[in-house]
Amino acid sequence: MAGGITVLLGYLFHIGMGLALWIVNASLLFLGVKYLGKRFALWTLLSITVTSLSVDFFEQIIFVKNRSLLLDLLFGSVFLGTGIGILMRQGVSNGGVGVIAIIISVKKKNFTW
Repeated sequence: MAGGITVLLGYLFHIGMGLALWIVNASLLFLGVKYLGKRFALWTLLSITVTSLSVDFFEQIIFVKNRSLLLDLLFGSVFLGTGIGILMRQGVSNGGVGVIAIIISVKKKNFTW
C-alpha cells in the first residue's frame, strides 16, 4: 500500500521516488509514536531515511543496461527481505504498513516493544 501511494505521489508531484517514499513512511510513522514510543519512532525514522536514500541512489546513480525484470525482482526481494528481518529482530519497522501492523499486533496481544 505504501509503495503504491509512493508511486502515485512521485507521478503526480514530479518528485523522486526516494523523497515520495520518505513522505509516505514518515506520515505513517507519526501513528507509531503514539502507540509504540519514541525509541521505535527514532529507529524507524532512521530505517525510512536509509531506505529512501538507497532508492534515490539506485534510481539516479547506477544505470544497468539490459535489465532483467526477473533478476531485479529476485535481488530486490532478497535485499528487502533480509533488511526487514534484521529490523524486526531489533524491534523496528521499515515504515509504511509495517507500522500499522505492529500497532495492531501490540493492541491485540499486549506485546510491548
